[in-house]
Amino acid sequence: MVRFGLTPGRVMAWALPVIAVAVIAGVFVPSAVLWAVIVGVFAIVWLFPTVIDINGASTAENIRRNRVTDKPYEPVRMREVDGTAVLLEGGDIVSVWMEVAPRDDVDVTTVSGDGIVSRPHIDTAKLAKLLRQSDVVIESIAVTTMSYDTFLPGYAAGNVVAQSMGKIPVPSGGRSWITVRVRVTDNVSAAQARGAGEFDQGMIRAVLAAAARLRVVVEEGGHHVSLCSPEMVTQMTSMMAAGTARVFDKPGRDGFGDDSSDTKAYGLYPKRGVKREDAVGWRDLPGVRSFITTTLTPGNHDGTDPQVSDQVVLVTRDKQAVQRASKMGLSLLRRQQRQAASRIIPSIASQPVIQPEYPLEDNHPVIHYGGGLGLFVGPTAQGGSLFIKVRPATGTTLHFIGAVEAHQVLIERMLMESYSINIKLPADDPNRPVWQQLVDNLHSPLLAMDSDRAADFVLTSPQGHADAKADNPTQSTIVVSEKTPNMALENSVHIKSTTAVVTTETEQETAYFSPTPSEMGFVARSNEQGRTR
Repeated sequence: MVRFGLTPGRVMAWALPVIAVAVIAGVFVPSAVLWAVIVGVFAIVWLFPTVIDINGASTAENIRRNRVTDKPYEPVRMREVDGTAVLLEGGDIVSVWMEVAPRDDVDVTTVSGDGIVSRPHIDTAKLAKLLRQSDVVIESIAVTTMSYDTFLPGYAAGNVVAQSMGKIPVPSGGRSWITVRVRVTDNVSAAQARGAGEFDQGMIRAVLAAAARLRVVVEEGGHHVSLCSPEMVTQMTSMMAAGTARVFDKPGRDGFGDDSSDTKAYGLYPKRGVKREDAVGWRDLPGVRSFITTTLTPGNHDGTDPQVSDQVVLVTRDKQAVQRASKMGLSLLRRQQRQAASRIIPSIASQPVIQPEYPLEDNHPVIHYGGGLGLFVGPTAQGGSLFIKVRPATGTTLHFIGAVEAHQVLIERMLMESYSINIKLPADDPNRPVWQQLVDNLHSPLLAMDSDRAADFVLTSPQGHADAKADNPTQSTIVVSEKTPNMALENSVHIKSTTAVVTTETEQETAYFSPTPSEMGFVARSNEQGRTR
């Protein structure tokens, strides 16, 4: 695709040499016709390296990218410091990952029909101020949101659910991370000041100090931030592999995957002139999973004029995905696919990606609501959408009240957040066969029955709730019951026919509950097969 990038700076870069050639040719070329030909040809040719964009980049940028070669993966070295994973990426980069979630253990969010989110966003302008705020020089700050369209082969419900949500500027189910990276050679004095004679320890303390400052800023903005432990880093890597058919193990020049699998992945970047506001449409890309990363870098050495760039890694089964992405302003990162993947997989050393960067003041991205919206409950009467998100490992109990079919639909949607769920129902529970059949039908690595594995949530009945809490008091639980149980119900989703009432300690919201045919297909088969067991 060819277009004109008519910014003032690029027009000046084209016009000044043309004027200079016209003046010089006027002095040395006696013929007016020859002078006009020389100036005209130069003016046209000079358009290509300065003003004309091809596939979203200038000629110079395209030449530079075509000289890039795909680099092999390099694993990180990991150290644990007071429960936090400090990653050594290659020989010169040290990083810390942080997961961003809602501030409250149970969070209810509404999105209006015109896309206004009721919860706070992450302000990149505030993050950019941290790049050069202290003696610790930050190389980059990256905010990555992992979101979902669907999570199983042939499972089309995610597409339909996304359509029923309408246009929302936030990933519905998903998780968010912020990565702070510092370069060793830029922080020698900071490491020496903190190391007490041990440079390695000083370097680790320097990156942790940078992460602590960033954590304060994000939490002041209304979010909860957790420094990732080694276990969380390992879990994140395993989670990505489980949900992507290990597609990142099969890199190619323009994407990931081979002929033996329908699942492919592509590293993409916004073409020149595409604003971050256009990212609202990126969530509609036909993907199993997508990773949207916004990276902030200092620009000048003193941190003035910070730069911003965006990257999308799309895992998809749609053969027309690249063409659809192109219509949304995205282009392939050719010969840089592994570099793109390395930016989102914590167990792999990150590699720089050659792509356009823009001044933050010109392209100020607002990252809505880090951590994703959570479980989609349904559309509201005002034309918006209602979501509820529960943070795992907080000891929180969420009640699902209503028919077992409604519970199963809600669990299907919760799986889109990539949280693992163990179902532990008493042996005499009449719905055990139905839940076992749902596990068999979905065949998801995230959903298990009577498993002893570590999980984000345990699903149980009111009778089994006490045992579940005794086994792990800090584990979040989901209690399912067809009638209101005789226990405290601070947090609940009550399904009454086509109405869902969401109640927390501080608020109550109502939405329409209308499962899609695809969702009900799994539930109907589970009930039919489970009742005959």
